[in-house]
Amino acid sequence: MLFLRVPQAHHPGGRRAPRIRQVRVADDWVVLQLLDGRQLRLPTSWSPALAQAPEPARRAWYRLAGGRAVVWPSVGEAIALLPLASAAALTSPRIAS
Repeated sequence: MLFLRVPQAHHPGGRRAPRIRQVRVADDWVVLQLLDGRQLRLPTSWSPALAQAPEPARRAWYRLAGGRAVVWPSVGEAIALLPLASAAALTSPRIAS
């Protein structure tokens, strides 16, 4: 699974975690359309399995965790979005008290 650190979107009610609305896999790119209108493009080279998958398998994706992740079960690939604050917490050392 690939984890992407994505800044939270600003909304009148505060910040919201990024969520995936739509996915498209082209020959060279995976394009994630987020609910807030942003678009992320990732090279397919990070996943040889997805890059070489036939078109029906590339279209056979579904969202997990309310749009926080997307998975291609027949290809064995997944992408999860982490809000920057959460991602920083995962990589910051914790001091025991």
